[in-house]
Amino acid sequence: MGGTARVLILSRSDHAEALAVRRHLPDGRVVFVDDDGLRRGLRLTWDLTDPGDPWLAWGDTRFPVRDVGGVLYRPGMRRAPDGRIVETLLRAPEALGARYAEFARAEAEAPLVGSLLAGPARWFNSPVAEAAADHKMRQLALAHTAGLTVPPTLVSSDAEELAGFWERQDGRVVVKAVAARPALTLGTPLPTRRVRRADLAALRAGVPVATLFQRLVPAALDLRVTMVGGRTFGTAIHSQEGSSPLDWRLDQTVRFTPYELPPEVESGLHTLRERLGLRYGAADLRLTPEGEYVFLEINPQGSFLFVEQLTGAPVSQALARALCGGD
Repeated sequence: MGGTARVLILSRSDHAEALAVRRHLPDGRVVFVDDDGLRRGLRLTWDLTDPGDPWLAWGDTRFPVRDVGGVLYRPGMRRAPDGRIVETLLRAPEALGARYAEFARAEAEAPLVGSLLAGPARWFNSPVAEAAADHKMRQLALAHTAGLTVPPTLVSSDAEELAGFWERQDGRVVVKAVAARPALTLGTPLPTRRVRRADLAALRAGVPVATLFQRLVPAALDLRVTMVGGRTFGTAIHSQEGSSPLDWRLDQTVRFTPYELPPEVESGLHTLRERLGLRYGAADLRLTPEGEYVFLEINPQGSFLFVEQLTGAPVSQALARALCGGD
């Protein structure tokens, strides 16, 4: 692909991470397909006049699908009228009204995504791979087969089963969302929290719903491991120094420092990433006081800009290089 292939960015025009990557890409070879382009009247065309050589057009830029070397897939997040946070790859023109907006959006995304998936482009990441990789149960099972340590976990709608798990773990249990990104359905993040005995009574009295219980992993450090192809950027999060030692996302005033993983842990993470079909992934682990590395989850759309800003790790540069066919 080299320096002649085009790179498509599918995101919001103001997406900070997409823009950070864009700054490292060669001028004249980038097509930024932002989610509001259709609303501004930009043209979207898929042309299969020659069945062996499909073309795409976005605005005034027309190019063969075979010419796209890399795709950065970073859907925008917007607040829906009902309060939910929704991913937006393309938004239909407002004049269509609420009744036809979703249909028009799907009709526009189908030729864009479908034609690119059929072409030679390297995706970071393919939405098909991300949809499959987002399942925590699959992640934990594959992480174990990749040689990573995973915590005992139970998902059940049976309150008695959950209570039994809690007892067997001596009450050292946390509860998490089963779905990968609860903000997309709840409209707000759902933090990890400790399960107390009183919570078990509430479970028994409540409506049965699928609930994830996991053994609490004590932490000397939380670790965010950002992977771009074969490259690794480890970050130590000194979560135990702050006000939210159980979920570092709630207190980001703590120290973030570069961190080098043991080779066997790094290798296991990349094995997992590859088995999930991902080229990019942001994994969360905990380093216990005894020195054990415990895998928690991997986010195909995990944020990387805070890692770059707080530790100096050149993640956006690495993504740009990978999109252009580099290592």
